[in-house]
Amino acid sequence: MKKFKIQNLNIQEISRDAQRHINGGAGSSGCTDFYARGRDAGEGDPCEFAFSGCVGTITNGLCCI
Repeated sequence: MKKFKIQNLNIQEISRDAQRHINGGAGSSGCTDFYARGRDAGEGDPCEFAFSGCVGTITNGLCCI
């Protein structure tokens, strides 16, 4: 099993409104910069959304579904 490391280490509280938007949008379409990736992962490699766990692909430095 691949180990993932956290891409973005800025930890801050998010508003309820922002959480609703993230939970509603992630997993159906879109991109995020809050994701986990493999140690040597790059463009086109798999990644996982930090909030929803949806699997996507790294595109232009973002994790996209």
